[in-house]
Amino acid sequence: MPVVRAAGTSASGRLRGHAGRACCRHVGVRPAPRASWSCVPPTCRLPVGPRVAWRPALDLYAAAEGATAADQCEAAITGPLSIGGCATACPPVRCGGVGRAASRDSAGTARPSWNVPGDPRRVSGGAASVKVAAWNVPGFATTPAGGLERSRLDGYDALVRPTLADVATRAGVSKSLVSLVMRDEPGASPETRRRVLEAAGELGYHPDSRARLLRSGRSRLLGVVFGIQHPFHADLVTGLYTAARETGYELALSAVTAERDEAAAIASLLQDRCEALILLGPQSTAASLGGLAARMPVVVLARSVRVTDLDVVRTDDAEGLRLAVDHLVALGHSRIALIDGGRAPGAADRRRGYGAAMRRHGLTAHIEIVPGGLTEEDGAEAARSLLLGTSGPDDRPTAVTVFNDRCATGVLDVFNRLGLTGRESISVVGFDDSSLARLAHVNLTTIAQNVPEMTRQAVDRALARAHGTPDPVRAAVISPRLVIRGTTAPPPQR
Repeated sequence: MPVVRAAGTSASGRLRGHAGRACCRHVGVRPAPRASWSCVPPTCRLPVGPRVAWRPALDLYAAAEGATAADQCEAAITGPLSIGGCATACPPVRCGGVGRAASRDSAGTARPSWNVPGDPRRVSGGAASVKVAAWNVPGFATTPAGGLERSRLDGYDALVRPTLADVATRAGVSKSLVSLVMRDEPGASPETRRRVLEAAGELGYHPDSRARLLRSGRSRLLGVVFGIQHPFHADLVTGLYTAARETGYELALSAVTAERDEAAAIASLLQDRCEALILLGPQSTAASLGGLAARMPVVVLARSVRVTDLDVVRTDDAEGLRLAVDHLVALGHSRIALIDGGRAPGAADRRRGYGAAMRRHGLTAHIEIVPGGLTEEDGAEAARSLLLGTSGPDDRPTAVTVFNDRCATGVLDVFNRLGLTGRESISVVGFDDSSLARLAHVNLTTIAQNVPEMTRQAVDRALARAHGTPDPVRAAVISPRLVIRGTTAPPPQR
């Protein structure tokens, strides 16, 4: 709590404006994490809440009646600003109606307690307890509640958030009339509209659209759960922002991290009054997702889920592996391995697509699935395992297709460190076409998921469910495409 140090407070216990003139000639701004009062002149400190208006040449000085110069207690800005540095020749500050009452500390010693009418906030400390009043300071406007009004002074934005009532007071009209003007509805004359807008501009007032939406029962928020460790999820979130903006909605994001599981990420969004949830490649069981969908509209993005009460938008993963194998076969490869994604969303479909494509090309004898995963470390371990399992260059695969781009970068790193470049190179195909694949030093051939289409459909389906008009076709399966870059080439000539 803020503290008042009342050392040397006068016996009369009355605060008034200082008889002399003291003012802030130089105003310095620095972080002030909590309010504090001190009785060391001549810095001015005002306990007016976390946001206050201020300007240079502002007299913030107040003193105890009958106190000596050493006892003069000034104000200090609370919250994010602290103002200091004083000189002469400014109007004085006046604070009225301050009474002192006796209180005792833990040792039983009597201490002064300042009780200032006008503001319900109270600050207290070891020496005194102060209830804050409205201060009569040049440049500040007093609100009907006795607080301080936000204003723009000398080019600086004051930091108290203004209200509709503040605008009404400044413009000299009713709150209902201000509300009409802010909503751009008819009912106000051109002159009144001008005064209201001018007052709002001076105060820096902006309507709270979120509160209005909540009163109407709509938050216009879509909750999104994503994995912070997945580069492709970042691309999906970017696409979701674009798609949501086109519909007038905003996103509330909740990340899955190494120390925060998916259940916690979902639970945090349930408190935000989101109209629907979009889950990116969720790991939760189908039963858990079904239970969530019974509570609110849910769209699963980038995973196949057999739950009738939610929508699914995903890539045709099997088709993506068919494109990868076809590309490598066209280059002349026949020994093509798959570095798998284990139990990750989409991994089973990609295994199935790889096997079907290899059989279609008559390469059943060369089917090889190596355990992998989602990360660079998984890819590096899989690459080492692949190479250790062969007797030499004539026995190892000449190409690998990898579960995702991130895993593929780990594969490439091992191959490059072992000198498997040039004539001895092994072709590598990733999956996703994430930002990682597009880096110049990676330049990865990959299977691109259609992010704009996937995210547009996810937002559209989420809103359709939220509005009670779900798409009769529960799943949208989007075709991928092959992106050829620098990590695939014909096989080495033996």
